[in-house]
Amino acid sequence: MESAGDHFGSGCTFSLCKAIMASLSQPHHEALSVLLARLPPAPVVWALTGSCSFALQGLPVSVHDIDLRTDARGAYAIEQLFSESSRQSMRRRPMLTPS
Repeated sequence: MESAGDHFGSGCTFSLCKAIMASLSQPHHEALSVLLARLPPAPVVWALTGSCSFALQGLPVSVHDIDLRTDARGAYAIEQLFSESSRQSMRRRPMLTPS
């Protein structure tokens, strides 16, 4: 099984990634670790954004939540991966197709 540090890219050593992750509060560290362990790098397209992303890049910001950005297919896939801990299902809308 991959560790959270495996997802930070080849330019990041595991010890450096652990130090970066340690800058987060315990609840955010645990949540991000679960996300990184369960979200596949492909075929789900997703990105970490917002204050958590900034903190992991070394900026001195307060992290209040973890923001993910994805497309519609990714949102439905992520909902499936975390269905047991979801409070509310996503509202289904028809997928837009290019004309």
